[in-house]
Amino acid sequence: MSVAYALEKIWGPHLSQRELEVGRLVVAGYSTQKIAETLFISENTVKTHLRNLFRKTKTRSRIELYRKLVESGVAAPSLRTFGESLPDRFEPLFAELTAGRDGGACITAVVMQLEFQKDERPADPPEGIVDLLATFIRQRDHLFPWKEGLYLLVLPGSDRASSLDVAERLVRKLQRWAQLKGLMVRAAVGTAALNEGAGTAESVVELAARRLKSIHLNS
Repeated sequence: MSVAYALEKIWGPHLSQRELEVGRLVVAGYSTQKIAETLFISENTVKTHLRNLFRKTKTRSRIELYRKLVESGVAAPSLRTFGESLPDRFEPLFAELTAGRDGGACITAVVMQLEFQKDERPADPPEGIVDLLATFIRQRDHLFPWKEGLYLLVLPGSDRASSLDVAERLVRKLQRWAQLKGLMVRAAVGTAALNEGAGTAESVVELAARRLKSIHLNS
């Protein structure tokens, strides 16, 4: 059973028709801009529907909504939700690294979700965030801006445990930077070794996304 169908089955009576339409596109991996174009509404209107959708489903983000639907047992997880539309440079890098002698055993992919708030309301990511994140990682690491609010990191020579430590330090540095701009950060991180899952770029990213867990940051 699809994740989109599960959304309607579980929360359909509590959501408006437009919230359902937005929700179906969200769990299909559409960005805010793409949802607006598909439904012929403004991005601000999409954001309003998203706030209502998250409030009614008691979730705080797209991936949390997806994960809650899958964990309900009503929906089967779909690789197409998070494994599709990978950044252009990610798959060639994945192939190059997994072809190495260690087969990716000590190379970890990190899915990082970042959400910003101002005065307890969702806010757009600050300009320059990608360049800032890049200054916090090693020269041999790779950072890929991905879907809205999502970033992919590839950390050669790092296992899952050390990758989580790296990601948490990165998020804490980002938090201090965001506070100077009057913003708060919500973050979640999930990891998967490149030789896990079905051995494809899509399956590794999907596995990392399923493992997303919030990082609790002190104000």
